[in-house]
Amino acid sequence: MDIDTYAAPADFAAVAGPVLEAEALRNNLMLGILERLLKNPHEYGGDPFLATAMEGGEVALVALMTPPFPLQFYARRPDDATLKGLVDALRGGGWSVPAVMASPEHARAFAEQWSGMGHGGYRPGMSTRLHVLHAVADIDDSPGTFTIARAEHTDQVVDWLQAFHEEAVPEDPFDAERVRKVTERRIADGAIALWVDGVPVSTALRTRPMLTNESVSGVYTPPELRGRGYATSCVAHLSRAILAAGKRYCCLFTDLTNPTSNKIYARIGYQPVADFQRYDFDVQG
Repeated sequence: MDIDTYAAPADFAAVAGPVLEAEALRNNLMLGILERLLKNPHEYGGDPFLATAMEGGEVALVALMTPPFPLQFYARRPDDATLKGLVDALRGGGWSVPAVMASPEHARAFAEQWSGMGHGGYRPGMSTRLHVLHAVADIDDSPGTFTIARAEHTDQVVDWLQAFHEEAVPEDPFDAERVRKVTERRIADGAIALWVDGVPVSTALRTRPMLTNESVSGVYTPPELRGRGYATSCVAHLSRAILAAGKRYCCLFTDLTNPTSNKIYARIGYQPVADFQRYDFDVQG
């Protein structure tokens, strides 16, 4: 199986975009990343890995990776030859793969092939579920008010994003300088929300803006303030604001091992779409 790789995100988007758009909801994360790469090919630091595979005149696989973050790919159907072609393309290009995230069956199949090529063992990482919301349910607010973060909240938000990272994805590197720059930009864009009960007590981010939808991420409440409904209220109001701005729906990912967060988002009106599995590699090269 031959894999075509691309240096320019625009060339990749011309081939991969229609395939991802055909299942736009399921491919929300990849489409959001591609949207950013089209605006800035080095949005995530170095050069991205961008690839497609053809089979029977159709695109059978779309893959992207923005080091140091996991490889992601979408395959229309399981095919060992296609995945082997992806492994060969990565090896031939000298790419380091810290982790992979895809549908559970495809992620496992890739992990087995990548490890079998002498890249050490692999271990399961986070199991996530993508959810979608078209209308916010009528729920009671917790004490406090919804507000958009301002410049004076930058230090607080950066601290919370670091705590969120350490709790949710400790395997990934945390670039404090980059996170601060991105936070400053997002605050300037009005993309970071706070729930304030006397003082800020919870936060949530709107991210990956696209024509029809936007995502919610970075939801965080300090441990000592949990169980009071702050995050529920913050996410509900932020989701409502996204829809009010003209988006057709909102998306977010949850950790399947965290029943509390899954219950919170279900109360707001989020419904499950697809599951994803991450595998981390012992040897990244």
